[in-house]
Amino acid sequence: MFLQQLVTGISVGGIYALLATGYSLIYSLLDFSNWAHGEFAMVSAYVAVQHPAQGVVVREGGLVLR
Repeated sequence: MFLQQLVTGISVGGIYALLATGYSLIYSLLDFSNWAHGEFAMVSAYVAVQHPAQGVVVREGGLVLR
């Protein structure tokens, strides 16, 4: 149980770190905040939750049909 929570926490932390890095990179280059990163995060969460129920599995390389 502890190991599973540890891996989940590290995974979620890595996603947050990637989003924060994207925000800081765009802000430092363009001098304004581009909030489209949130849209990409929501679309990827939607794909990860909805598509397995419809017979599509999300893998590292993309979508795989069953």
